[in-house]
Amino acid sequence: MNLDTDTLFSKNVGVYTNNSDFNIATGEQLTISAFNQTFKQDSGTLDIDGTFLMASAAFEFNGGVINGTPTLNVVALTIGAGSTGAATFAMGASGTLSGDIAAGQTVGVHGDRAAPASSLPLTALSTQA
Repeated sequence: MNLDTDTLFSKNVGVYTNNSDFNIATGEQLTISAFNQTFKQDSGTLDIDGTFLMASAAFEFNGGVINGTPTLNVVALTIGAGSTGAATFAMGASGTLSGDIAAGQTVGVHGDRAAPASSLPLTALSTQA
């Protein structure tokens, strides 16, 4: 799938699964916000040349590779068992993180102007370097 224009996913309880190639073009933005939505990166490649912005939803990284950095605010990030592909995530504003962070995976926790000292609850988390 190639997103060549700003795109909003807003389906109530929507589940979006990538098993192939998902590309966000330079200068374009994918927004997934609210409504109990879930984005699953199960295999293949998520290429973020533009912006991937998610809020009040869930992101599951179960496999494949992520090029670029999704921005996750108030998001439940799950790194699935056996997920070893490279990925970097920017998390802020009260998200949660569960799973194992493998070598080549990075999770940055960022505050914002309203809450510069953000915290991130960790559930059953380990790191593998």
